Amino acid sequence: PPSLPPPPSLSLMPLPPRPNLGGKVAIVTGASRGIGRECALALARAGCAVVVAAKSATPQPTLPGTIYTVADEIKALGGDALPVVLDLRDENACIACVSKTIETYGRVDVLVNNASALWWHSITETPTKKYDLIQSINARGAFIMTRECLPHMYANGYGRVICMGPPIPTGHDNAYRAYAGKTAYYMSKCGMTMVALGAAAEGEKMAAKAKASEKKNKVMKASENESQHSPTLGVRHSVGVGGAGASSDDDDATTSVTGNALWPATVVESLASENFQLGEKSGWRKATILADCVVHLCAPRGHPAAVNGAQLIDDEYLRDIGATDEDLIEYRCDPAVEPPRLLAPGAEEGGHGAGGDWDVRRGDVRRVGDDKARSKL
Repeated sequence: PPSLPPPPSLSLMPLPPRPNLGGKVAIVTGASRGIGRECALALARAGCAVVVAAKSATPQPTLPGTIYTVADEIKALGGDALPVVLDLRDENACIACVSKTIETYGRVDVLVNNASALWWHSITETPTKKYDLIQSINARGAFIMTRECLPHMYANGYGRVICMGPPIPTGHDNAYRAYAGKTAYYMSKCGMTMVALGAAAEGEKMAAKAKASEKKNKVMKASENESQHSPTLGVRHSVGVGGAGASSDDDDATTSVTGNALWPATVVESLASENFQLGEKSGWRKATILADCVVHLCAPRGHPAAVNGAQLIDDEYLRDIGATDEDLIEYRCDPAVEPPRLLAPGAEEGGHGAGGDWDVRRGDVRRVGDDKARSKL
């Protein structure tokens, strides 16, 4: 698909420039609205053909947007989109989604595990049915989608698995407090993070094997060539590592498949934020901050934005690759208000590893009033 010009909102895009993803194919789960929609649009603008995967196939009064409306938005920009109905609780639907992608495009290069269910309640307030729901969508769904995509990524020599999961609480004595009031949720969301880390580790291992095989083949070929041209018949000249025909440690690996987890520092504008009444909109950031991070994480090996096996916070990642405080103003819902970093790990303590020690209950939109009455937000 053609690479599309950036929209005006990307005029303050943090350095380095976003990568050109022309010719690549991305699957984005939960792409019918909110963060998933923004990720799909951003990837399309960067050149990707996008598989818009979500449950919403027909418009609902309380759920604006469907896989078809987002696909139409991408096509209106000149991009290529494939809408696919996907219920992450259904393994067969996950397998069919990836199969349809391969059938249509012949490849899959990027997987954004975005879709998830929210449940911020204590252990004693979590019914088994709710526990099973969030596990099946969040951790299990991300695992199955990643499992189905990885073989195709290995075959193509390129892959990016990005999971919307938090940093796993570790690093200081009070890290365990992050689980208070959201143990079941964190088990499922940190499960998504672990899927990303697993993809990172296994992709790295696959790259090492491919590189070792490539070196061995080059050494054998060089040895055969020397043997053929040797004036001494019957004598085979060996070439060791580092000799003629051997690739250096700086050579690109045959396979480059990475995995990273990505998490917002603040409440992000979405239908969930609205329905669960997560504070005033002036205290939120736009979903484009996560979408821009996703595009940067698809950068090729050696690019300043390329990382592997990282548990990232959106604004910290953008600062690490060159963004300034002024750049980040672009993402505020209210340009005059700096949103509180309520979701950042250890935000109150100025460090990493705690999940934001704040007393907030949410989980059922029909009981938001009751939850708010018992919460600090």
